[in-house]
Amino acid sequence: MLQYNRHAIRNLRQSKGLSLELFARNIGSGKNRQHVFQWEQGIRTPTINSLLQIINAYNVPLEIFFVQDGHHGNHINNQRRPYEQ
Repeated sequence: MLQYNRHAIRNLRQSKGLSLELFARNIGSGKNRQHVFQWEQGIRTPTINSLLQIINAYNVPLEIFFVQDGHHGNHINNQRRPYEQ
């Protein structure tokens, strides 16, 4: 079963070398550093619309935000998995 991976946003932001504020600004739609901080800390979970904004802003696949059975990855992997066509 897939679960939301709260570490994914921090990993993505850090891989881009961005502050909370700049990461939020790039997402747009009124997001601010507090939103990003709360997502990274697990205080709040981003909505699907917020995830789609992140995907569009940073050109990453949706799958990086989810893990299988609680396994939390700590890296960004843009490669397709063997079962994807």
